[in-house]
Amino acid sequence: MDEKLLYLQNLVHLARADKELHPRERDCILEVAHRLGIAPQIALHLLDEPLETPQLPTDPLVRYSLLNDLFNLAACDGVIKEEETADCKKIASSLGFDPEVVDHLVESLKKHLSHGYHKNAMKALISDELHKETVKNFSHDKYN
Repeated sequence: MDEKLLYLQNLVHLARADKELHPRERDCILEVAHRLGIAPQIALHLLDEPLETPQLPTDPLVRYSLLNDLFNLAACDGVIKEEETADCKKIASSLGFDPEVVDHLVESLKKHLSHGYHKNAMKALISDELHKETVKNFSHDKYN
């Protein structure tokens, strides 16, 4: 399967973690699909079809980008639910990131969200915090 579709399927999988698809989550997935060059109708089809746990990327840059997008997706509806946090931890660990990165980011995001959701500020916060945390906490035997 196309790596771009697998990437998008990982986002769809997280969006379904809490059993409800918020309109902002749908929009976020469509934005990522557009960025990846995937037609909106294909992305919408992925949202409607049954989905197994998708394969994770192996390229380190794609893995970092996916984790960034996963956090943006989790925060885009203004609430980070426990199911989303658990899924992010599981995916982050499978990608080789320390689960503490997820805890730190979720804590920072929840604090930020308590002051109101602002898309651009949220994206900057996620990117900055993820970079800061991964630089000091990235650990995976395969990459060390």
